[in-house]
Amino acid sequence: MTKYVILFAAAACLGKDPLRADFEADAPGPYTRAQCLTSFPGVTWDNGLTGESRVSVVAGGDTANGSHAIRVTYPVNSLGPTGTNGNPASGAQWRSYFGGRADTLFARYRFYIPDGFDWVKGGKLPGLCGSQCNTGGNVPTGTDGWSARLMWRAGASLVQYLYYAGQGGTYGTDVVWKRDGIPLVVQTGKWHEVQVRICLNTPGTGGGQGASDGRVTGWYDGVQAIDTAGFRFRDLDTMHVDQFYFSTFFGGSTNDFRPTKDERIFFDDFEVSDSFLPPLPARIHVRPGAASPRLSRSGVFFDPSWIGSRLVVRDLAGRNLSMIRIRSERTPLPDNLPTGLVFIAVPEQGWTATSVRL
Repeated sequence: MTKYVILFAAAACLGKDPLRADFEADAPGPYTRAQCLTSFPGVTWDNGLTGESRVSVVAGGDTANGSHAIRVTYPVNSLGPTGTNGNPASGAQWRSYFGGRADTLFARYRFYIPDGFDWVKGGKLPGLCGSQCNTGGNVPTGTDGWSARLMWRAGASLVQYLYYAGQGGTYGTDVVWKRDGIPLVVQTGKWHEVQVRICLNTPGTGGGQGASDGRVTGWYDGVQAIDTAGFRFRDLDTMHVDQFYFSTFFGGSTNDFRPTKDERIFFDDFEVSDSFLPPLPARIHVRPGAASPRLSRSGVFFDPSWIGSRLVVRDLAGRNLSMIRIRSERTPLPDNLPTGLVFIAVPEQGWTATSVRL
């Protein structure tokens, strides 16, 4: 009989992983620069931690889900991390410099956007960067820096927001995240996980221009949502993926980006690694009396209320291997799955887990 083992935690942290932050050791209350430095190495400046704090550690409740997380606030009419056009400052920023000579790294974190969130025209979300981490209309030359943050746009869409040499225009380039071929829409009132892999391009030789073969790949809730190549992030072989940019605020730089009311977003489980990070156990709100699924050698056991939902099995690249309608409390997994790691999920219920077929 085929044997499966379900994993409800990420793989053990490798010593070479340069960053990990889950805030469990941080006391609830304002998140300080000193606390930040314990998890985010090399921070030398911040917006939103020092002085008027816009970041707090929270515990329990419907957004931390029994764990600790950080809550970032965006005041009404706020714009930019320091207050653009005389408006209040929005969100928070800091750069974590972990150094090293990596040309490919993965970054993962979770976020929760409450119901009723006013998306307006868009705002920034964290991501990886290198060297001077160019943003704010500072077009990269190939010898100064680059950045690869995420961004939400109007209508709850998600994009990779890239600054790279040879980009078109003064500001960052949008690469739209998609699901099933169409732009994905971020669901509010639910934790989501994003993971991004940045593969830097081949640098130039003898002071010449680098190749346009850099690649960006992203996974949304464990499913591949972007895989785009053709970027020239650097010309110099001394430029690497060496920083994580915690950057979140409303903007843009024009007043039509401002939120119409006070807003907040929750973040948790940041990690940077040189290898793919298996999805974290899903944070879901199980209805009273409903039990979380469990995996046995004979299949997956579900609460009766989940009957009718779809059980999806995917490989590491996010490709669907199998899709099964849950018709009873025990649903067998197919016998033709490859050995090794696969992802199993019930999207309608917001549940994802990692399984190993032995």
